[in-house]
Amino acid sequence: MTDDDDRIETLERRVSELEAATRALRGYVGDRRAVAASVERRADAALAAVDRIETDDDCGGS
Repeated sequence: MTDDDDRIETLERRVSELEAATRALRGYVGDRRAVAASVERRADAALAAVDRIETDDDCGGS
């Protein structure tokens, strides 16, 4: 093997590692987005419930 072959092999290995790391990061970001969306839905539901309670109180509800 020549020096050029060694460098190419090293670069190919590094590219493969970077591609794997990129896939892992994309998976992590996707998971975080899913969690954020879930939290946002729960927060929206909680705000809607509070709004209903406040509306009931304003209308003379119990």
